[in-house]
Amino acid sequence: MSAFYGQPPNTTRDADIIRGTFWVDFRIDTFNASDGIPIAPAPPPGYVHEDRQAAIIGGMVVVLVAIVAPTVARVVARCRSADMRLGMDDWTIMLAATLAAVYPCVQMWMVVQGGGGRHSWENTYEQWEKFVFGLSLCRLLFFVTVGLIKISITLFVRRLADRVSRFWRWAADIFLVTLVLYVLGALFWNSLFCMPPRAWFSRQYAGSLESPPRCSDDMTNARVFSIIHIVQSFLLLGAPIVIVWNVKINTNKKRRLFAIWIAGAVTVLGGVLQQIAFVITNDLFWQYTSILRWTTLDLAMGTLTASLPVLDAYIMGSWHTATSVLGGTSSERRAARLQLGSEPTNVRMDTLASRNRVKSDSDSTQNIFVGGQRVSDEEFPLGDHKTVRVEERRDEEADRGR
Repeated sequence: MSAFYGQPPNTTRDADIIRGTFWVDFRIDTFNASDGIPIAPAPPPGYVHEDRQAAIIGGMVVVLVAIVAPTVARVVARCRSADMRLGMDDWTIMLAATLAAVYPCVQMWMVVQGGGGRHSWENTYEQWEKFVFGLSLCRLLFFVTVGLIKISITLFVRRLADRVSRFWRWAADIFLVTLVLYVLGALFWNSLFCMPPRAWFSRQYAGSLESPPRCSDDMTNARVFSIIHIVQSFLLLGAPIVIVWNVKINTNKKRRLFAIWIAGAVTVLGGVLQQIAFVITNDLFWQYTSILRWTTLDLAMGTLTASLPVLDAYIMGSWHTATSVLGGTSSERRAARLQLGSEPTNVRMDTLASRNRVKSDSDSTQNIFVGGQRVSDEEFPLGDHKTVRVEERRDEEADRGR
């Protein structure tokens, strides 16, 4: 039977886990594994059992729903709408959401099998082995996933930049390259953190080696990727605001897009607070939740922010289609009367219906851009980069009716 964490080992595996912990986590190779881990916390006098396990599992279920629900809704919107098609940003966010969904699942496994949410003195070395494996895997998942989420958002912003200027298009391309490098760096650095790589994921394996494995500095690794993540998030949050501000679109839609980027600001806040909450403790089983709350917020809000523009376009497009079938909103009917004069009602209805039959080839930019004035199909042809925006025409006519 495995000994409790901090106590002298009961088995050979316990001794290997202790040795691997000192070699990898504490970077110390002058010690006696038979003494256990001297710096491990001890229960205070009169200690009464407490744990956070139920709260952690409940929170991870909420996070899982927050990640999966908007992504599934986005894919359903793409498949159901004749005016939308799947683009690279959709495939990227689906991959990111899949990895993000694995994160809370691993966290729940760490609670059940690794003793997460309990104090260290209540867990064994075998539980520590599983707990550390979960932590190492979650770090790899987190940095790769947030990079993929930002790539998906950048692909959407890249199409917005096509409507503004060449400078913003080039800026988006350069930023996209930095994100790809970030994802590759996070993947390889966190996979090859130690040599041999398995030593980073298994303290028992590390301790069974004849000599200490060569590992990078743990704190430096986390700091570097976290700071880069925050800086990239700030840039990604600010660029769309500037771009949308300079593009002539309907005021209400502009407000909705700004609200979406405000939701993205919560993601940035999560990254900043993650840095502030960075703690060093000898009771990691208990204290790791101070970081967990911010990493899960980052993943959930990032996934939601990436899907909101598509959901907004689908919802508003469905709303305008429904109102057009019923004869349009009151403002649209007034605008139609002003523009068409005494033209029969059935002709006006045919005009509205024909507008709704226009098909779009765009990705996430559906129902967003038309410019500041009415344009003909010849001036603004359908295609991957130029798309007739039915909703904006109706909004302009409604504004004239007012």
